Amino acid sequence: MDSMPPGINCFSQTLPLFNPEKSTSYKKMDQNHKLNDFFYVSTNGNLVNRADYYLEQSSSGIVSLETFTFQSNKGNPENLPSFISQMGVKNVKRFSHCLPKRSSSIKTTFLRFGTDVKSPSNLQKLKLFGETYRERLKLPKDTFLNGCMLDTGHTGSRLDTRAYTAVVKILTQHFDKFKLTRLTGGVYEGQLCYKMKAGFKNFPNMTFHFKGRNFFGFEDDIFCMTMYGMNNLTILGAFQMQDVRFVYDLVEGSVAFGAENCELDKA
Repeated sequence: MDSMPPGINCFSQTLPLFNPEKSTSYKKMDQNHKLNDFFYVSTNGNLVNRADYYLEQSSSGIVSLETFTFQSNKGNPENLPSFISQMGVKNVKRFSHCLPKRSSSIKTTFLRFGTDVKSPSNLQKLKLFGETYRERLKLPKDTFLNGCMLDTGHTGSRLDTRAYTAVVKILTQHFDKFKLTRLTGGVYEGQLCYKMKAGFKNFPNMTFHFKGRNFFGFEDDIFCMTMYGMNNLTILGAFQMQDVRFVYDLVEGSVAFGAENCELDKA
């Protein structure tokens, strides 16, 4: 195996970086693998994956195979060759997560699979691939033609530019009534941010359908809408997923969601 650093120019994290040299089950994906069409071959012959994100972050690395070991509910370690789409032998076709509030002291909750998935009665269910409904804002019919992605890797959400422009217009009209000072230019460019007045609580509810302050981020005496415009794509990010249970069912092709105190699902 070639000598490889676990990461180059990586962001800070509290957990140790994965070091492939310390794994007995790690191996690079061969160019003849059935999934090789999804990646490109580097000059030294490795299959490489690269992801570029909207706010100019990016990540890239050698495509590899690994076996994961988890502590099972029986108290014993259990080996799995990979995640959801490769776990058919375990009959795992459902998974679920519940992210606690950013302000919570609980920082770790469970990613649940199979029969361990909770399905509270208050969940609303939608098809993963299906018709997108739009109302109230009177948006063009093709605004959400590309659907809506659910991505915990995005902190804030992204709205198709036409929807974002309409939302910003309505929120600007709302906050102007309270004579708040909007912040523009510099780090606030392209965002909807305001200077906070003491005791201000007149935040409107927006519906994905999720209520309340999950749509605004707060830093000292400034608040910003945690949504951004994006051409031809809508993404529901982690900020809007706070205290919401999500259950994904790959057999039904559905996603169910509902309000929950995610602190109670602590690891």
